Amino acid sequence: MKKLLLGLLLLPLSLASQSLTDDFSDGDFTSNPSWTGDQAQYTIDTNNALAINDLGNTGNSSLYVGANMQDSTVWEFLIKTDLTTSGPSGSNKVRVYLQIDQADVNANLNGYYLEFGESGSNDALELYRITNGSSSSLIRGTDGQMAGPSNNVRVRISRDNAGNWELSADYSGGTNFVSEGTTQDNSHNAGSFFAIRTYYSSTQGDRFSYDDISISPLFVDQQAPSLLSASAASATTVAVLFDEALDPTTANNAANYSLNNGVTVSAAQIDAQNPNQVNLTVTSMQSQTSYQLSVNNVEDLSGNALSNQSTTFTYVQLVTPAYQDLIFNELMIDPSPTVNLPEAEFIEIYNRGTGAVDLSNYELIHRSASSGTETSRSLANYILLPNEYLILHNDAAYTTASNQQQIPGFPSLNNTSAYLLLKTPAGQLVDSILYSNDWYQDDNKDAGGWTLELINPNLVCKGGNNWIASNDLNGGTPGAPNSVLDNTVDTTAPVILQARQASVNQAVLVFDDILDALAATDIANYSIDNGLNVVFAQLLDQYTVELTFNSNMQSQNTYSITANNVGDCVGNLANRTASFVYYEVEAAEHYDILINEILADASPSVGLPELEFVELYNRSNKYINLLNYRFSDGTSSRDAVFPFYILAPGEYLIISGEEQGQSYNSFGSAITFTTFPDLNAGGELISLSAANGNIIDAVDFSSDWYSESSKADGGWTLERINPNRPCEGASNWMGSIAQPPNYATIGGTPGEENSVYQDNPDQFAPDLIRAYPFGASIAANGDSIRLFFSEALDDSTAVNLANFSLDNGLMVQEAYLEAPNYNTLVIVTDQGLSANTIYTISLTNGLTDCVGNPIGLINSTRFALPQNIAAGDLQLNEVLFNPATGGSDFVEIYNASEKVLNLGDLWIANTTEESSLLDDANRVVGNLLIFPGSYAVLTEGAANLARQYARPVGQPTPDLSKMLETDLPAYNDDEGTVLIYSVTNNQAVFVDQFDYSEDFHNELLDEVDGVSLERIDLNAPTNDPNNWHSAAQAATFATPTYENSSALRNEVLGQELLELPNNTFSPDGDGFEDFLLINYSLPGPDYVAEVAVYDANGRFIKQLVQGESLLQEGFLQWDGSNEAGEKALVGPYVILAKLVSPSGDTKVEKKTCVLAAKF
Repeated sequence: MKKLLLGLLLLPLSLASQSLTDDFSDGDFTSNPSWTGDQAQYTIDTNNALAINDLGNTGNSSLYVGANMQDSTVWEFLIKTDLTTSGPSGSNKVRVYLQIDQADVNANLNGYYLEFGESGSNDALELYRITNGSSSSLIRGTDGQMAGPSNNVRVRISRDNAGNWELSADYSGGTNFVSEGTTQDNSHNAGSFFAIRTYYSSTQGDRFSYDDISISPLFVDQQAPSLLSASAASATTVAVLFDEALDPTTANNAANYSLNNGVTVSAAQIDAQNPNQVNLTVTSMQSQTSYQLSVNNVEDLSGNALSNQSTTFTYVQLVTPAYQDLIFNELMIDPSPTVNLPEAEFIEIYNRGTGAVDLSNYELIHRSASSGTETSRSLANYILLPNEYLILHNDAAYTTASNQQQIPGFPSLNNTSAYLLLKTPAGQLVDSILYSNDWYQDDNKDAGGWTLELINPNLVCKGGNNWIASNDLNGGTPGAPNSVLDNTVDTTAPVILQARQASVNQAVLVFDDILDALAATDIANYSIDNGLNVVFAQLLDQYTVELTFNSNMQSQNTYSITANNVGDCVGNLANRTASFVYYEVEAAEHYDILINEILADASPSVGLPELEFVELYNRSNKYINLLNYRFSDGTSSRDAVFPFYILAPGEYLIISGEEQGQSYNSFGSAITFTTFPDLNAGGELISLSAANGNIIDAVDFSSDWYSESSKADGGWTLERINPNRPCEGASNWMGSIAQPPNYATIGGTPGEENSVYQDNPDQFAPDLIRAYPFGASIAANGDSIRLFFSEALDDSTAVNLANFSLDNGLMVQEAYLEAPNYNTLVIVTDQGLSANTIYTISLTNGLTDCVGNPIGLINSTRFALPQNIAAGDLQLNEVLFNPATGGSDFVEIYNASEKVLNLGDLWIANTTEESSLLDDANRVVGNLLIFPGSYAVLTEGAANLARQYARPVGQPTPDLSKMLETDLPAYNDDEGTVLIYSVTNNQAVFVDQFDYSEDFHNELLDEVDGVSLERIDLNAPTNDPNNWHSAAQAATFATPTYENSSALRNEVLGQELLELPNNTFSPDGDGFEDFLLINYSLPGPDYVAEVAVYDANGRFIKQLVQGESLLQEGFLQWDGSNEAGEKALVGPYVILAKLVSPSGDTKVEKKTCVLAAKF
């Protein structure tokens, strides 16, 4: 028997208590009371219990019953499971909603529920609170009680009006309840529904049942339902929402509803998912018209009837928009620094069509203009009316606007350029733009805080020309008409911006408007002169038409194309004519186009615009189309990609970036790029490559290339001296000498022949500088050796294996040139190199430079596998720590070992503190072999160093092949430390150290800038100050890469306390006996010495040592100066030494010398 018991106790606020019970003994769950929901998935089983009945399906099903509960209630029910699995789990579980505020269990509910079903053996009854769909556990029963497959549990849950809860259970199905726990919670004090929800897998869909459900006391609702709202779902359907579940009989009576404006109600039906909603079928409504709905005599489940309630709504007919009915209207791509709007990006959409659009599931796409990477977000429900604006964003500051939608994960808008697309749920394109920060048309506002606004929503064919920075004082007008709004109707026909060749029988027309596709591809709308006809037309993009002709064009002929009835996207028809000259273009090869002039540091200007530029020169006899050529400094994000441009033979072309008020257009042919490399004033590798990626020219320039160091400070260009010698590097460049009266400009010659131009042909042979083995290649068991040359090589002869020969049984089986400079070549041997073996590679005169000069006398070099560097293997031999203006420091190293070593295995530092080595040391970059008994130099400016210290032919001179350019630590001009070390097994191995001081210089020198300190004796200690001397003036004050001018093989014979290897010296800077060496050999260490110089009359001249402790053997030096730092007079002198032993014994020694001079 099923029954609904009513209590007799009258409660306040016109509410009476009652109980709801259902034992399903009548075999019916659809009435008295009515269980609503997934009725097809439930049945009454043979035990008169409510059971799940969905075997073979996987899912979850629920039933609910209306039950108005307040804050004092007792729930009891019986749950049985008879699973064929091991027990309840996440896929097979029960949830009983005790009191919830909505019938839809999938909604964000508020209330309480009981649940069991979890993985593992700890399954238990658990009571939860749910708030806005988020659950929290309140009471958990005994672990493991519900873990088995068969369960027969009777549950009792109570709460009082103070929020005290208790969960009790009898796991045998009886009424001997045992408390499982208590808690206190008053979060939700009322509920309208009780529900059960069963989760099941496909084999368990008939293994759950429920019985003996009791809820008491309930509270009788004596208040009539309230009409909350009405909304039009279509032209003939109205959804009516009430505040509670309704009686089906009265709610489904169409006579209880009426509409004005001549619309009648023909049917009413409670919604299948929401018992609070009634769906009305009505006669057709008119779009964008307001209606009043009146409702009468509709009852709730308790029989309370409402009387004469009404509400209004507006019917809006939804349409699928045509292309550009919805448009992007305003963009905040860079909100920082703010003007007066929130610091957040947004996109504004405007409905310029005539119909309302539901934006549910529309797709907003942001696509990178460079990589093509897309970010896509779906829009939520929003009815966008005609002439309405909508702000799309993801910032709380905009949520207060009425016409906004917050989009989680809103795309991050690129500050420079990107595509924006809007698509329907079916994928139909509604609008798309490729925005750019150029659209601001204001260099101040593009720095941030201002929006981009569409000027005229009617000029949708104009693209970027129809956008500009906002003029609103707040920085923009989100959700409102734009500050720059101009509603003038577009009546202007498209204009041809450019006509140009595309191939020998094709041309391209570029228009200023987005074109109508049908008209633009109709060949009848085009004509061309010189006997040609248009046989095909296609759109390359929205603005560009490609035309194909019936015959080929002739080189250097002018052609005129007329476009008739070619319309823009709003139907304005054009009648336009444009002309172009056709050139038969050829592909550029190496050095057809040269990088001819470089302004890497435009500030301060000495006459040219304060804007970096590079000049290109076509030295070939070809017409070359630069379309999609690329100028780069190795930073792909700043590459300049060329538009269509035909570079004529002998033509100069200036390329640069953009800078307000600065341009090279007046200097000659010029292209300004939105994106252009930021040239490094100190120098870097720049290159020009063809569309297929082949390098046409590359220059690894340096500020050292300026002939005058002052010009490297800015404003002057570097100019190529001879374009007929493209193979050469630094030697073919120098600073511009352009200035009046010979030139109209100062600082450079953009767009014309260089001021340093020479046209003598290149007749210099390339030199093989050095070789280095750098590892295994693709050849089996072979090694790769990189060969370094003085200039770029010819592509074909450089890879001809007949041009190479190796000793020690090796052969070359592969060779390839390395881009982009082509002055390095890699050979691959047929077998691996052997340790401790020095190899020689020789080249034949079949190998040539890039203009055909065969290799000369310097055609062979040695190489070997380098060995590990140990302490003392390398010695510091010469240091320049105070270079002349515009010069560079250098450190010369001598290989004192019997091993072949690699300078690239060194670190160089200006400290000896181990804690600072990693921070202050520089890893030597690159590789340079140094052979036993050889010298090599580390410097930051090799070419400049070689020029500065070059000596006449026939004399030793700096050798670039023995120099390695690398970053050096900062060395102070007064004193410091030079430390070189290697790293083995993660441990630093100190190789050599020199603690230098400017006091070590010859006191007779008036100026020491640009003068190196040279080591005197390789066998004497590095850190002995007496073992260093200033380089001789005759050797140009430095001897990088060759033997020092001060070098002496000083042997202490030990026969006397003091010895003079040469008792005559002439301190004249000629590199021969410029100072006096004084050897000493003592009976033991730690003698304290006083050594002084006197003239022949016994007058004191110079104190050399005063109270210093000496080694047992060593040497001192006298540079010929007196105590005042002046040069002593020519004549005889006496060296007097007083030597005191540790025990106090005193020895006195005298030696005579002569200070000589040349006359």
